[in-house]
Amino acid sequence: MASSRSWQTASSVLLCGAYVFVQALGGKVPPALPLCALSWVSVVLALSLPAGAAALKAGNYIAVAASTWHIWLAAIWIRELFANRAFINALWLTGAIGSLSLSIGLRLRSTKAPAFVQHKHWPYIAALAYALVFGLQSQLRYLSYYNTWLDFGYMVHPIWNATQGRLLEMALLEGGFGSSLGDHFSLIFLLIVPLMKVIPFAATLYFVQSAAVATGGIIFYYTCKDILHSPIQALLMQASLYLWFPLQYGIISDFHADPLAVPFVFGMIWAFHKNRWSFWYACLIMAILCKEHIGLVIAPFIFIMAVQKRHMRIPLLATSVLSAVSTFVIQIHLIPLFNNGTETQAIANSFPGGEAGLTGVLATMLTRPELIAERVFTIHNYEQLTWLFAPLLLIPLASWKMYVATSVMMVKELYGTFHIYNHHQAILSPMLFWSILEILRRNDIAARKTLVIALVTSNALFGLANGESPLSHRFWRAGPERYFIPERARLLDEAVKMIPDRASVSSLGHTAIHLFKRRELYLYPHPFPRKMPEFVIFDMRYKEDGYQLVNKTFKNRPIEEMRNRFLRLRDSGKYETIFSRDGIYVLKKLRALSET
Repeated sequence: MASSRSWQTASSVLLCGAYVFVQALGGKVPPALPLCALSWVSVVLALSLPAGAAALKAGNYIAVAASTWHIWLAAIWIRELFANRAFINALWLTGAIGSLSLSIGLRLRSTKAPAFVQHKHWPYIAALAYALVFGLQSQLRYLSYYNTWLDFGYMVHPIWNATQGRLLEMALLEGGFGSSLGDHFSLIFLLIVPLMKVIPFAATLYFVQSAAVATGGIIFYYTCKDILHSPIQALLMQASLYLWFPLQYGIISDFHADPLAVPFVFGMIWAFHKNRWSFWYACLIMAILCKEHIGLVIAPFIFIMAVQKRHMRIPLLATSVLSAVSTFVIQIHLIPLFNNGTETQAIANSFPGGEAGLTGVLATMLTRPELIAERVFTIHNYEQLTWLFAPLLLIPLASWKMYVATSVMMVKELYGTFHIYNHHQAILSPMLFWSILEILRRNDIAARKTLVIALVTSNALFGLANGESPLSHRFWRAGPERYFIPERARLLDEAVKMIPDRASVSSLGHTAIHLFKRRELYLYPHPFPRKMPEFVIFDMRYKEDGYQLVNKTFKNRPIEEMRNRFLRLRDSGKYETIFSRDGIYVLKKLRALSET
């Protein structure tokens, strides 16, 4: 057994060394192919050897899943004929890190954790650290003017308006006012309004968002503790969740409703295992109120629960149907009430090439399935799927439930623009980690130790390579302008301070989010020519910006056109320049014009 473990460790080290050598030569694709194959052979052998405690149960499932996964991706690789080097590197790195982490897991599975690690306060300490790190990190990006209007601006503005007695109101581009519920039906924001009233800062939303995900981790810890009967393994599972880098991107820089649903879905998992059905239904309702599509996303998730709970099968199946129906009710009936009778484009925008609205998307799926196949089976999607599942060591692939539980979200993402660096993946985290927990539950204690340690190792290493936390190289590679408030951000601060509170203003997105404490806040060049706001702030060095109506009709304008329009406005005689430094301008409407 000792020699088997030594062989696994040695093979992992050699494979990782070979990978580094190939990368040093320029990352040529042909040498990467045999290394990729060897890495997967190493994973299969590590799981199949007698030394692997998981060989009898979990090992067979994972080995088959890994082999299937490799064959599937290899076929795509052959089709692409070495066209995508990053894809091959992703595939190779998956196998190499998987082999290394499993070897570590096999070596450390019998090691007893120190007593201080078993302290009952560690889950809360980990959650507090997670919330503080990502909340502060998002705030630093905000202070550095790295963020823009999408997706933070059109959420913080209506929430602040609600603190002033205007229920989730936002300024429309054409100059009027409307409700943000006509865009995203996120009634959960109303719970944030009292806190925003007391602490009216952008950081409030950032810390609420990171705290929500951190709370989900605490709930997941107690679920793991009840099922695995091991506080240490439960703490490692919580750490794995926090280290999973696709979840980290859901709470970085912007504010979204998707991560707010994470603790409620984890709450559903806990209540499901504890038979606390009142709490289960409460969490379900709160999750649905986070965003219009959540009900449809978690409907297959509830269906899997119904399969497992025989005595609750009928109620759960009915709830699954009602959960899916909630999306249709919100999308077709409630959102138009707040959007002048127009169905939102939020879902349709994720399905380019189809008809407008949710019903149009469904019609396209039924009448033109070839359009879906054409957009889903792409090299980009396979590469992103590899990165998405690789940090989980392919453990969810051993359970068919994962496919069903994440089906709606994955179809939506694969058809649209699927990318791991997106907040959409946040809602997948409870489903994926629940699948892992179910696999651990079916195995003996030794197998659990091996797989849990392997999972933590894998997530830590992939997080180091791809994450956005201070533990990753991407954090430091971003440079000081993203997190350490560069000099230009200080100039923008001076310009923003020239605009009085409550005054109407037209601004580019990166400065508009610093001016949200007012009712009339427009994205330049709006609301011209219908209205002339009191102030205009413009950054000539800004490269791009996004514009949206309340019904999510996006209009991207070339920045050169924006600059020319601003210069004509500056020289029109209708505004005076009260600030001009390094291409940053603040214009104030002339008093005579204001009186008129």
